[in-house]
Amino acid sequence: MRHSYLSGKDLEFAVLVRPFPVGLDADKIIDERLRVMREAGLGRADEYPAQVVQERFLPVETFDVASAMVDLGYVADGSFAEYRAQVMQQRKASTIGRLSDNFWLRYGRDSISIAYLAQLQEFCATVGQSRVPLAGVHSPREVLIAQFAPCVGGQTIRPVPGSARAMCFVVSPSDMVAPESLARVAYAALESSATWVRSSERSHRTPDGLSACLAAVLKPANF
Repeated sequence: MRHSYLSGKDLEFAVLVRPFPVGLDADKIIDERLRVMREAGLGRADEYPAQVVQERFLPVETFDVASAMVDLGYVADGSFAEYRAQVMQQRKASTIGRLSDNFWLRYGRDSISIAYLAQLQEFCATVGQSRVPLAGVHSPREVLIAQFAPCVGGQTIRPVPGSARAMCFVVSPSDMVAPESLARVAYAALESSATWVRSSERSHRTPDGLSACLAAVLKPANF
């Protein structure tokens, strides 16, 4: 569950799987995500001549390469090496376009899913906008800055954590979306009182570690 949903609530137990580091500075989040991406072999997005692919309304461009690199953080571990090669070495337009559209929740020519608005609702309220000016979107850093760009003029707040009798976090040092290093800072106040389960899997979408967390919080001693 999302940490911001806990604000002001008293629960018997809570399990947070790879939680987003709400309340941290946008640029700190971006810098740390890029560091983990570099460790995964994802560097700069080289210039990519526009290519038209049959299943896509828009041509695939450098913007899409950079976006696809960021979206690789959601790809299952078993497919990561294959998709990374298709983006970085083979520069396969169909894969790049699909990953880019997945990241921006885009479909058709000019449409995005309302789920992107839901993301912005959480980002803007708890993180805010990057302080780095955005001149274009041609690199993973610029993609992440652009992701926060709509959060202009709003006031950010740090959610007041709810209380739970038992709380558990699932984290991974190789998660490129919500690295363990950020979670340890964002939820430092819960470092000693909560259970922390470290997953070895990279994908932000994996359920790995969830069973261990549930077992930890549902111990009879907690009730």
